[in-house]
Amino acid sequence: MPYFGEAMPRTILEAMGMGLPIVASNIAAIPGVLEQGMDALLIKPGSVYEIEKALKNLIFDENLRMQLGKNAFNKAKTKFEWNMSFDLYRKVLYAMKK
Repeated sequence: MPYFGEAMPRTILEAMGMGLPIVASNIAAIPGVLEQGMDALLIKPGSVYEIEKALKNLIFDENLRMQLGKNAFNKAKTKFEWNMSFDLYRKVLYAMKK
């Protein structure tokens, strides 16, 4: 997801939910969701060199690919699962109502 325009693309969360390793631009809200080397490889926006390097790392390092995907899935499941997010929104709305 080497992107310039969207603060937090939904495709990142979808890929995390599928257990895929993530390569994304280090912009806007993305670094608040993804952690470099833990569940993603974050790159400088527009850097062809960094995209190439990140993709080569994923192609040639199966352990890295598997670990990033596993960690991304676990984070998506524990922090971004829809029912859990909905419950959090509901609690905030009820608190505002009081």
